[in-house]
Amino acid sequence: MAVVLLRSLVRIRSIRSLSPNISASARRRCARVALLALLASGCSAYDPTLLSWHFSGVPSGDGGSADADGSLDAAAGEVDSGSADAASPDSGSEPEPDAAPEVDAGDWCGDRQSAVDNCGSCGHACEVSRGVAACVDGACAIAACDTGYGNCDKDETVCETSIRELSDCGGCGLPCRDLPHAVPTCATGQCAIASCEAGYADCDQQPGNGCETSLGTLSDCGACDAVCSKASCSGGICTAVSCASGFGDCDGDQVSCEANLASDANHCGNCGAKCQFNAGVTPHATISCTDAHCGIQCASGYIDCNADYRDGCEQAYVDTDSDGVADCMETCDSDPLKRDPGICGCGTPDTDTDRDGTVDCKDGCPLDATAAGNCLGYAPTNFDPKGVNWNNQPAGNLSCGTTTIDTNDPDGSGPLVATLSNWCGTAPAPFAQNQSGGSQAVVIPLKGFTLASGNAIKVIGPRPVILAVRGDATIAGTIDASASGTTPGAGGNYACGSAQGGNGSGETKRFGGASGGGGGGFGSAGGRAGTADTDGSSSNGGVAGVARGNTNLVPLLGGCAGGQAGDCSTAGAAGGGAVQITASGALSISGVIRANGGSGATPCGSSDEGGGTGGGSGGAILLEGKTVAASGATLQANGGSGGRNGQYAGVYSCGNSSGGSGSTDASTSGGNGTSCQGGSSGGGGGFGRIRTLTH
Repeated sequence: MAVVLLRSLVRIRSIRSLSPNISASARRRCARVALLALLASGCSAYDPTLLSWHFSGVPSGDGGSADADGSLDAAAGEVDSGSADAASPDSGSEPEPDAAPEVDAGDWCGDRQSAVDNCGSCGHACEVSRGVAACVDGACAIAACDTGYGNCDKDETVCETSIRELSDCGGCGLPCRDLPHAVPTCATGQCAIASCEAGYADCDQQPGNGCETSLGTLSDCGACDAVCSKASCSGGICTAVSCASGFGDCDGDQVSCEANLASDANHCGNCGAKCQFNAGVTPHATISCTDAHCGIQCASGYIDCNADYRDGCEQAYVDTDSDGVADCMETCDSDPLKRDPGICGCGTPDTDTDRDGTVDCKDGCPLDATAAGNCLGYAPTNFDPKGVNWNNQPAGNLSCGTTTIDTNDPDGSGPLVATLSNWCGTAPAPFAQNQSGGSQAVVIPLKGFTLASGNAIKVIGPRPVILAVRGDATIAGTIDASASGTTPGAGGNYACGSAQGGNGSGETKRFGGASGGGGGGFGSAGGRAGTADTDGSSSNGGVAGVARGNTNLVPLLGGCAGGQAGDCSTAGAAGGGAVQITASGALSISGVIRANGGSGATPCGSSDEGGGTGGGSGGAILLEGKTVAASGATLQANGGSGGRNGQYAGVYSCGNSSGGSGSTDASTSGGNGTSCQGGSSGGGGGFGRIRTLTH
């Protein structure tokens, strides 16, 4: 026991001799370890010598805790100065301690001043991104950065900066400066020259002064140390100083000017300019130098389309429109009159017919020099006014009775598209206008128009009529485009399809009975015919014609016919015609404009057993102008009534019944016919369409 105690005391006292660089906390940890050894050996924890190390960590020569001057610090409460003398450990019995002092054995984790895993405190490990960590005086630090990186912002956790950049080349804050005639670079942490400007070189191999040497001098002509002894240096080539204009010393002998720079394909324009084809091309040409410019002569059937001699004559010669210019050299290769689109594009001449400074393709009125915009001031409905010289048109002033406009083409072709009868004064020249989805329309061009009260215009024929007026138009008389029986108004009965009334069925033999035809439809549907029922055999009446077209009246269409009666070949009543009045100025109407459908008939006779035909639908009226006034006017597009049914010698009391009434407004359909055993009456025609359009 004494030996153990002595060794422990020696170990404790030896702590005092530890290097002063070791902290007091480290010495205290060592003392605690020694004290634990003593306790384990059975020594008293109250030994005065041991107590002074346990509490103060610094042994004194007399068994107490020492101050900096070596005296015992009684005020610290560490040692009672009256304790047993450390020099006489066996002089008396040791007092029993009240309780053994607690020793913190878990506080020991090594040197926390320099250990990377326990830096400053146990378990605090130092880590560095792109570098090696260190612990200095209990604080994390960077021992070294990975190659190519530096800790430029002094953050001790990461080497954030690449030191291979121009701004930090080889170290933080070491930029590569701009060099004369050179592009700098940072190579392996050293500033260097990436490239030299054209005409300069780094002849002294000193990157610090850049590309210091001009390659246009006699001592360095085109390269470092390339000396021109008897000549001048031009463009990096030594040339004879006395060459005449157009010649050059291209072989560099500095004696003769052997090259004709105007015609030498190897030195075309200057010694360094050689006329040659690009690698890999099939030139289809021979190369030459003319007037110091490289050129080529194409082989037959080939052309140099891109005007780059180096590609040779790269395309076969093609001239689609035979205008003497290859397709690849023009953009209108299908128009022999134009090489480029110009103003109007390929295929359209850039002609200015009225010489008003606006080409026809951009001129809304190309035949009238007084109007570069639209001829009528707005785009009219259903026709194009551009083809008319409006200044040359007559003024219409009709006051001589009834004028007829027949839209049948007199000879079937050519300019005579219609016949005007009893026109007062100079008659206009009508022209035909195609309509998408409709028949041709006949346009009557006028420079002003008046239809006097008590006078009329009758419009007939297969095509609708457009009175096109440049100026004001006044309608005080009557314009009539109505159907008459089976004769349609102008433009009526065109491609009606299901809008035409359906035909009746049955037969007109004695005790038979045939049904009537359905009414035609247009703006509204027609009416259906009645049925005939004789001896229990039913004959269905014709179905009603459906509405067709649109409220805009584009295209301009007339009405549709009613259906035939059963067992009779006579056609149903015709549809009303279509008339349009367009004025660039004011359109005033106080008279009558009508386009009514035809009325049905009893085609097989009033005393037979047949039905009546269907009534025709009303037609179309379109009025447009800068202003439109129709106060007091009569505008009609009514459907025709259905035909009456027949009766056999008065046997059937239901015979001779009126057909369905024709519609008089757009909201109602034609009336239905009456059913009867001996034959039924026809359905009434639907209403047409009336549109007023102010521009």
